[in-house]
Amino acid sequence: MGHEWSNRQHFAQATTPVNGDSPAGAVVKDDTWTRTTDETFWICSSIAPITFVQVAGASHLHTVASGSGSLELSHSITVENPTATEDLSIFFSNKAITITEIRAVLVGSASPSVTWTIRHGTDRSAAGAQVVTGGTVTTSTTTGSDVTVFNDATIVADSFIWLETTAKSGTVTELHITIVYTTD
Repeated sequence: MGHEWSNRQHFAQATTPVNGDSPAGAVVKDDTWTRTTDETFWICSSIAPITFVQVAGASHLHTVASGSGSLELSHSITVENPTATEDLSIFFSNKAITITEIRAVLVGSASPSVTWTIRHGTDRSAAGAQVVTGGTVTTSTTTGSDVTVFNDATIVADSFIWLETTAKSGTVTELHITIVYTTD
């Protein structure tokens, strides 16, 4: 179960408390996140020295998993009328990240199926490493495929992350994939 709050300042500041005090009078609550009287929220991002990162104020929604102290982020890609030979860049990460979940769902009919894999590497022209060796087959048009077991989920800094498809059958009008991750 995560803690949710609204955010008006996005990922704004990082600070080290003076004399062991939390930033701006914040008090550590529950796990590793804090709340100040001015409605900003902070998470503890390091232990020695203790550093808090401001993550929220009051208009967008972010979630920090309870007890993890890690903000989960995500990137998504939607491919219309996918083929069995897609090779599409999703994003570039200048920081090391760890994938925690990948969710895929199809829009289609007549027993739609797509085999896909997420690859990563510092050289986009190379083969890259597969997050799940051999890829994943998605046939769901309702709840999707939820992938949480990986062969290589740790991605080094300055890496490209991309999608490749290797098979398609049935009528598939859309493939949607969301990659959820934390920064290392």
